[in-house]
Amino acid sequence: MNILQMRGTVVHRGGLWDGCPSRRASRDGKVPRSRQPGVHTAIRRSHHDRNDSYESSEGRNLLSRRNSLVCMLLSLQGQAAWADDDDSRLEQVTQRVYLDVGVCRDGFKKDRRLGDTSILCDAPDALGRIVIDLYGNAAPFTVKNFVRLVESGALENTVVNKVFPGRYIAAGQQGAHRLGLMEAPELLEANGDILNSLSFRLKHARPGTVSLMLGNTIDDEYIRGRKGYRELSFLITTGPGPVPSLDDENIVFGRVSEGFDVVGRIAEVPTFKQNESLRVFTDLAKVIGDDRVTKKASTFGRPMVPIVFTKTGVLE
Repeated sequence: MNILQMRGTVVHRGGLWDGCPSRRASRDGKVPRSRQPGVHTAIRRSHHDRNDSYESSEGRNLLSRRNSLVCMLLSLQGQAAWADDDDSRLEQVTQRVYLDVGVCRDGFKKDRRLGDTSILCDAPDALGRIVIDLYGNAAPFTVKNFVRLVESGALENTVVNKVFPGRYIAAGQQGAHRLGLMEAPELLEANGDILNSLSFRLKHARPGTVSLMLGNTIDDEYIRGRKGYRELSFLITTGPGPVPSLDDENIVFGRVSEGFDVVGRIAEVPTFKQNESLRVFTDLAKVIGDDRVTKKASTFGRPMVPIVFTKTGVLE
């Protein structure tokens, strides 16, 4: 909506109501003298009615100030309504995709042979299907590239890379496909959403929010240094509450509309965690720039058993 109707008063987008001073102002931005409070009253009053004229002028000034306050409040409420309207447009669902998920309960293949195309198990146990509604208006480039991943099958037989219960799960790390990582398909566009501040407007306010990982990227440095590298890793918030630490650094481009119970089951999978007794030494190593800490930290949050995307596709 471009207008907000409240008690018979119409607030127009880009201005105040027709009865407010800004709508009555002349082209030079001044209120016409004939309409200034108390002027015509004073002209029509005689010298003997000066006291009455003064009181009338004061009353009209009070009325003018009251009307100005009302106009300001209506304007602020109108702006809030337009913001809500914009958020509704940004969260409009433009496409839907699905991710079928399974788990290799016995871990990675233990009897790997030369020539095997994957270290993942051949028949993961099904966990269920996750359906994601995509926000093409909020992040058009991000959605286009994500749909390309789904349609091309690039996500199939890749794993969930990180699990942080109460926060999010992450997937889409780029690397060798035989290791359960994703090899980016060709013909992916440069993501213009990253340079658009409006793309960061939506927040991680509810469970099942899907966003492009930028602030907490899981891709290795050598992958990010490749020519034509595209940011593709994504996260899904697990709930139960919002995750404000992810706001303003990652681009929200969808939400889980079906299969949130599957997300919950993924979040329950045991992960590699940092030994609390070694945290002090780890923090010290970070200060002195020991690279071994970074390599070790990359394993934190990794599931102990592979969680696999077995099939992906676009829903009509």
